[in-house]
Amino acid sequence: MKLITHDEKRSIYILRLDRGDELKETLAQFCTENKITAGYFSGIGSTDNCVLAYYDAQQKQYIDHTFIGHYEVISIHGNISLIDENPLIHAHVVISGSDMTAKAGHVQSLMTYITNEIMLQKLDGAITRKHSPEDNLFLIK
Repeated sequence: MKLITHDEKRSIYILRLDRGDELKETLAQFCTENKITAGYFSGIGSTDNCVLAYYDAQQKQYIDHTFIGHYEVISIHGNISLIDENPLIHAHVVISGSDMTAKAGHVQSLMTYITNEIMLQKLDGAITRKHSPEDNLFLIK
């Protein structure tokens, strides 16, 4: 991962993830190193191995779907919060393969194929999450 530029006044970072960088791990490490406790991000790029999930509200669990092969990352959107003082990267993505069919879901993992270009906006303060037994999710509190 490389920091391309940083607008200190507006707390905006432009990041380039490189081949083999895992999206959530890389962003969490960046947030830890830069003391980012709240924010949001968006991006585009490519992946060759990602696990997307759909939350089944009746089962109260995520159902994973693995995608192997080259996919364009059409859009990544997410937010940054804390669980037990550690960054949590919550992201959703839309990907498309050579057939131009879009697939979308909650990002469990996403490996960068060629690159992923991320614009991250740091917010003041901290956003924290707490486990909701009713839904079996960590919700913003």
